[in-house]
Amino acid sequence: MAAAFPEQSALDKVLNELGENFLSCIICLELFKKPKVLPCNHTFCEPCLTTLVKKTGKLNCPSCATPCQLLHGGVPGLKDNFFINSLVDLYLKERPADHGTEKPVCNGCDSKEVTHWCIDCGVSLCTQCTKPHERFMKGHKVATEDEYTNTKSSRLVLQQMVFCSVHPTNEVKFYCQTCAVTVCTDCAIIKHRSAEHVHSELQEAADEYTKELRELVSKVREKEKAAESCKEDAKKFRETLVAKCKAEEEKVKKKTAEVIEKAQREEKRLIEELKVEYGKKVKQGEVEIDEWEMKHGNMASQCGYVETLMHHGSPAQLMSTKQETLNQMNKLISMRIETSAETDMVEFTPAEKCEEEGMLGLLTLNKVKPHCQKKEEGKKGLVKIIGSKGRGPGKFSYPLNVRINRHRDLVIVDTGNNRVQITDRDWKYKSSFTFSQFPKPFKPRDVAISANDEYLMTDFHNKRIIVIDENGSLIKCFGEEVKNPWHIATSPVDGSVYVTDWDGKSSENTDKKYHCIRKYSRDFQYVKSFGIYGTGQGQFKGPNYLHVGGNGVVFVSDMNNHRIQAFDADGEFLFKFGSSGKGYGHFSLPQGTATDKKGNLYVSSRKNNLVQKFDNRGKFISRIVSSNDWSDCRPTGLVVTEDMKVVVVDYGDDCIRVFEQ
Repeated sequence: MAAAFPEQSALDKVLNELGENFLSCIICLELFKKPKVLPCNHTFCEPCLTTLVKKTGKLNCPSCATPCQLLHGGVPGLKDNFFINSLVDLYLKERPADHGTEKPVCNGCDSKEVTHWCIDCGVSLCTQCTKPHERFMKGHKVATEDEYTNTKSSRLVLQQMVFCSVHPTNEVKFYCQTCAVTVCTDCAIIKHRSAEHVHSELQEAADEYTKELRELVSKVREKEKAAESCKEDAKKFRETLVAKCKAEEEKVKKKTAEVIEKAQREEKRLIEELKVEYGKKVKQGEVEIDEWEMKHGNMASQCGYVETLMHHGSPAQLMSTKQETLNQMNKLISMRIETSAETDMVEFTPAEKCEEEGMLGLLTLNKVKPHCQKKEEGKKGLVKIIGSKGRGPGKFSYPLNVRINRHRDLVIVDTGNNRVQITDRDWKYKSSFTFSQFPKPFKPRDVAISANDEYLMTDFHNKRIIVIDENGSLIKCFGEEVKNPWHIATSPVDGSVYVTDWDGKSSENTDKKYHCIRKYSRDFQYVKSFGIYGTGQGQFKGPNYLHVGGNGVVFVSDMNNHRIQAFDADGEFLFKFGSSGKGYGHFSLPQGTATDKKGNLYVSSRKNNLVQKFDNRGKFISRIVSSNDWSDCRPTGLVVTEDMKVVVVDYGDDCIRVFEQ
């Protein structure tokens, strides 16, 4: 039997609270007809979705653009939204005046006028369809319009029965936790037997689910507030851009008035450039506002729908879309709420004199703080920049990596200048190493420091590993097996030496025989090689930087596979983490790796300008550096000091940057 219905006053309150907009499809702007719910939990008319699929050949949610995969049933095979369907039927029965004077059509034959109503399932019937409905749906109470009018003051057809899709005459009574579906009594006995399936009564399952939903709604509401705040901040920033443009334009006009005719052509040019630059930024701001508007609206509509479903839906209606609702709520909770970061602002700087055309003044780019940048836990600060582009002492050209020796000096691979430089603990230039006795110019790619304080350097031009002492005296060369020595690391456990071997070319042109790691003993004797070209575990597409942790685990930047792979001391695969992407925990051409004294792993990512921190199993901890912290950056090698400063090689700006954490 149907549940007890509220009084007429409660009915009016529900209908007034919902309003017609809640029950209207956003595609056709009319009351829902055969409402279907998508996996993202948005509801639309079945005919509207069918038309949309015919036009586009696919189904993306018209509200949030989430792709929806249709199975063989097509649009009709999507889940019915029983709750919305009940509300629409109720709204039409109680507010017929709002939708013209024509009587509703019989739900049985879809042609004749309605003369009766089924109070239990809410179906409208004509005279001829009444008796078949009573025979087929035993126990249902069918009333005439007059009887319904007298009854509706004390009964409200809102929580209609939901019937089994397998046994259409049976009302669903249970929730199968094993299959995550609502079932009738027959299904519970036949297809969902308790020996293999766990059942719950609908009310019990709905009560537990409602508790879970309340917590999720609370979390999404917090996200909604943050999204609304970011949207408002973005609007204010757009206004600031417009106002700033006008202010700079006034500066230009004031200077123009002082120089009269000589400055007129320059005035016009400068103002046009300002308008073009600020016009672009205003448009970018408008795009950002639209994005936040969509996110905010999506959160608000989801919470509104779920709250209404919890408050007014039956257990069957509540549980019929459980998986879709949970997926969408968790997706909204995990959404990052962070807007654009630091930006360039064009400003006019007037010249002191105007003797020549073009000297009215200059338009310059200046950095401004982000308008809605939420400070995250884990964001670090730049404390020192070491060096700049050049050839003299303390200058760099295309630096690639950095290490720390026993004196706590920085040992920097200055590749473009064909040398390795030493900077003392106070970040001042100390000495450098270079060599002229080899057949080809010395071209260091990387350096490692052995337990005996020897420097091991990969020489890309001469295809050898060079070993020198602290004073720069040559001890020996080794690595005849290496085709293209790239990067090098030594093990703090047993002194083993590991070298990456590949030619540095793109996947189309690379020599696929040499994407591997070479292992040598502590006395530089060849031991073995591991790894081949490919995408599987233990395979590489550009083995790049590598680092050996305090426990002897070898971490390799598998650059063109956009991941980090970990191996034991013998080259046996342990695990991998990361994939191609711009977000945290993802990489785009990963580069240097390093560990701190706690065993945490740090990875630089060249293309998306990130330095990230992970635990020793590859779980993301925090961001150390991002593109907000520098301009034309290309982070490559890095190292962590004893006092937990992160020293990063900036290949793009030819310098070394030091960050605190």
